[in-house]
Amino acid sequence: MHTHTDTLKILNCSKMTLSRYVASGELTKVKKGRKTFYDEHEVASLVKEIESNKIKVGIEIKPKQKIELKENVKKDIADVSSIENLSSVGYEYLSIATGDLMDLGLYDKCDKQILVLYALSCQNYFKYLLSADENDCMITSDSGITSIHPHFKVAQHHEKQMLNYMDRLGLNPLSRQKFEIEEPKKNSSIMDILNG
Repeated sequence: MHTHTDTLKILNCSKMTLSRYVASGELTKVKKGRKTFYDEHEVASLVKEIESNKIKVGIEIKPKQKIELKENVKKDIADVSSIENLSSVGYEYLSIATGDLMDLGLYDKCDKQILVLYALSCQNYFKYLLSADENDCMITSDSGITSIHPHFKVAQHHEKQMLNYMDRLGLNPLSRQKFEIEEPKKNSSIMDILNG
């Protein structure tokens, strides 16, 4: 069984389209408590049907591209222990961040651990934000007290970490100003002005 989130990602569709598949009987929806699941075989057959329809209409199906890091970065981060915890989302942020730092001339091998931690914080931020969005933003306890979904609080924590790492790496305009070296201004004497 696929979760609601996974089904949306696999089918690459909106919630409204997913509801139409359920209404038309193409997908079976199973509720277990607050969570919704869909039959994985039905999802797979629906993916095949969507792809065959795209081919019939003449829409080109783009092959999924694997996110690749530059070779020197791969070697640098190979021994970082937390690298195995990165999902494809975290790996993508790691790739983007290292690419941006290289373009700015700020990439250094010694930053590998903080880059992986930055990617992990980005990954977790979006994971918990998506999770909180899928459930209701507000939850009501058994006693009737309404509060913000706990995943929003966790997402906020990871957002703060993400911004902190961005600061340290020079990935925002304010922190990049700290890295810029200004040439000292020359004091011109009156004689220099007259001779110039």
